[in-house]
Amino acid sequence: MNYYDSLEKRWIKYLHRYLPVSIQLFLVRCIAYCIFFLNINNLRSQTEYAVKAVFPEKSQIVINKLIKNNIYEIVRQFFDLALLMHKPNSYIISKLKPRIKINGIEYLQEAINSDRGIFLVSAHFACFYYMLLAEIDAIDEINILKAFDSDGRDELYAKLSNVSTKKLEGINLKNQSSGIRAYKKLKSKKLVACMFDNFFDETTLVSASFLGRPALASAGVATLAIKSNAILLTAFIVRNGSDYTLEFDKMLDPVTCQATTLNNKIVFLSEELNKAIEKRIKQYPHQWQAWTTLDKRWNLVDI
Repeated sequence: MNYYDSLEKRWIKYLHRYLPVSIQLFLVRCIAYCIFFLNINNLRSQTEYAVKAVFPEKSQIVINKLIKNNIYEIVRQFFDLALLMHKPNSYIISKLKPRIKINGIEYLQEAINSDRGIFLVSAHFACFYYMLLAEIDAIDEINILKAFDSDGRDELYAKLSNVSTKKLEGINLKNQSSGIRAYKKLKSKKLVACMFDNFFDETTLVSASFLGRPALASAGVATLAIKSNAILLTAFIVRNGSDYTLEFDKMLDPVTCQATTLNNKIVFLSEELNKAIEKRIKQYPHQWQAWTTLDKRWNLVDI
């Protein structure tokens, strides 16, 4: 059972519908501290190894604080997700949507003005779906690449489509036609979104520098953008206390890429996407939820 369907359990529904949010957040912090001090599933030790590799200059006290806050953010992400799944639409519209701020909206507008498909690339910081609540009228359809099927996620998509007035669809990457579907969406000037920081398509991998070392990344993102003549646009949702900020970066245009061969273009664009993620990791290291995957991404390059 995946975590979307796990969050559909009856007791979780009742907890989110009837227990005050302040008490729920207190429980979230208690769970996070238990995971940290008990090192459940080796989460603390795996995160510590990766953090020290990226920030060797930080003291152990600073690293421990970062890891403790990071585990809280991971648990908080599931809380935020369940909130979207189980709170009524009226709560989401009146309480959550006003908390979403936008930085770099001019970069999104530039991509829209290009009159081409937009491949929006993000990473695991705060709850990804909160970015869908941002007031962006220029986008009416979002197609999300997903790694697995889930009834709970399908219900969430339907709910967010209703709340945000945007058509929200999933494209299952395990389906052989997923690449064709994404390509057609981009060619028809629609927006396709995906995570780039810890998802691997084992049939199409590329080695691209990430946090100081060569690391594996999916080659499919850059390849699709090149072949569909789509704009690459990075966007991240980060949490600031009880508020959230959706941050856009300057778009990447495969057409103006200086690399000559297809393979060189894929590597160049993949490294540019990694740089955008690196920037946010260094800004918000405690919010990045993929620290435990970093060692695998680094080491598999040598296999």
